Amino acid sequence: MCRVTSFPDPITMAYIIDEEIAESEIKGNMKIELNKNILRGASVRVEGERLKIITKINKSRFIDILSKIFEIK
Repeated sequence: MCRVTSFPDPITMAYIIDEEIAESEIKGNMKIELNKNILRGASVRVEGERLKIITKINKSRFIDILSKIFEIK
């Protein structure tokens, strides 16, 4: 029996709610390293324009959004 847990990426959730949390972003493509080496399973950015990759967020805005989502007090 296989159990699967779905845990959404909190930064992605916050970005969908408010794109202004992204202070810095780059574009690129991602590949997953499949070879049997030390990087196996790693996400590696490669040249391209397919994805928007957030490199820096507004931390206080991010915490505020998460607090509202999860009603953290």
